[in-house]
Amino acid sequence: MDALAAPAGVAAAVLVAAGAIKLKKPLPVTGALALVKLPRSTRLAKALGTIEIAIGVAALLGDPRETYSVLAAAYVFFAAFTAWAIYTDQPLASCGCFGDPDTPAMPSHLLLTVIAAAVAASAAAGGSPALRTLLTTYGWNVLPLTLFFAVAIYLAYLAFAVLPHTAGRPSRGGEEGLVRDIA
Repeated sequence: MDALAAPAGVAAAVLVAAGAIKLKKPLPVTGALALVKLPRSTRLAKALGTIEIAIGVAALLGDPRETYSVLAAAYVFFAAFTAWAIYTDQPLASCGCFGDPDTPAMPSHLLLTVIAAAVAASAAAGGSPALRTLLTTYGWNVLPLTLFFAVAIYLAYLAFAVLPHTAGRPSRGGEEGLVRDIA
């Protein structure tokens, strides 16, 4: 079993979950769109969610070398946007990742997206099999893999959606440095 197939599958599944939530709750993404001078459009936010779902599903089911490369590129984009929002102290109340309007982009988001990009890129470069291949060829060994997969997705959700509420974000310069809602 290739060691990177399951983590790359987790990155793909997290992208599918985030995309699905954007379809249901597109409003938090509209603030992020406004920061990059795109229209505050729920239609555009939903389109981005649909693209995320397509990339994630393709990575789970398609040709791993190609789809893991696209998955890595998506996470590189997310990491770049998150880094820009954090380090330019943009007034971003939500990154829109999981549809929570009060979850600002944080260094933990940046770290997770960089890790996901690295895992997906390494899986693509190393020729890791698609997760579907592991699930269909490893018999009973698929049970621990499935448990790992479920726990890892839940931990990623906690890191993206819950950690920012419990960790807080230090201010950089009084009232102006606070993350505020632009939506």
